[in-house]
Amino acid sequence: MTIFVFPDKGLSLLLKNQTDLELIHLKSGSTYTHLSDKCLTVLRSPKLISVKLEGLDQLTNNAVITLAKSCPNICELMLPRCSELTDGCIQTITTLLRGKLVCSVMCNC
Repeated sequence: MTIFVFPDKGLSLLLKNQTDLELIHLKSGSTYTHLSDKCLTVLRSPKLISVKLEGLDQLTNNAVITLAKSCPNICELMLPRCSELTDGCIQTITTLLRGKLVCSVMCNC
């Protein structure tokens, strides 16, 4: 697995044109601490099926809901330690991805 390090603006520019992206895994750490919602709201990939956003404590409900609307074929969604997400957000995502979501882990522990 190759790990790339991008600042928020660079990641937004990269994801904006990734229409064939099938998997994305973003993890918090010293590099990704300041990722904003913009990097997710620009993503439009009908082929995206697996998403893992780990420990992104600045991630908002709006960004995740926009992601689910823009990438409607997500069937694996993992959001461990994304502490700002609410139960309402999770319900909305589940409704948007109904019938497709086979694996979801949304734990704020």
